[in-house]
Amino acid sequence: MKKLTIIFLFLLAGALPLSSQEMPGGESPGFFGRIRFSCEWGYLQSLYTDWHYNILSEEGYRINERSYGLAPHPNGLLLIGAGFVTPGDLMMISLHGGYSGIHEDNRIIPALLRFSFFPKTVSADGIFCYAQAGAGFHIPKTFKTRVSTIAGLGAGYRFAFTRRCSLDLMLNVSGARSKPPIPNPDGPGYVDEKNIRSNSAGYLEVGLTISVNI
Repeated sequence: MKKLTIIFLFLLAGALPLSSQEMPGGESPGFFGRIRFSCEWGYLQSLYTDWHYNILSEEGYRINERSYGLAPHPNGLLLIGAGFVTPGDLMMISLHGGYSGIHEDNRIIPALLRFSFFPKTVSADGIFCYAQAGAGFHIPKTFKTRVSTIAGLGAGYRFAFTRRCSLDLMLNVSGARSKPPIPNPDGPGYVDEKNIRSNSAGYLEVGLTISVNI
């Protein structure tokens, strides 16, 4: 997370001189003038989970468990993004990556593709909405690489300071399908992957985030 923050500060230092430059005579900016960068961080609240797994215990017997229902758990989010404003300045397509949590003891590096729509253009104050989807690459200590799928919808309000610089307040609802580590029923730690026959968990969460854009 610290490395991502340092990278964003370098991008901010390089892009600030561009943020104050307006196009003369209302000209449309070129390709590079349409590129935007962002740093987004905030709070995620898991609301619901549905988890099913089938394992072989150390004693040799099979365990088949399913649990579902309300399961609140807080998490944090940090995303660095790069996007392209389409001609007409009403839409932006962007890629976002960083660090996040999914429910409890489940950390990922998300890679998301986001489509945003701005009714009053990207450079104006006002509400906007977006849809996003992608994958989450887990950060396990003793497990092989696992990948989660993520999708969500959101809306927000943009405070535009210049043509490029703005601040967004956003609220989103997202769902994720993951393979979390399974607690070992016979002792401490988690079930070894060779003893896992199936493992799938679905999560529903709400996020409140802030984004600085340049």
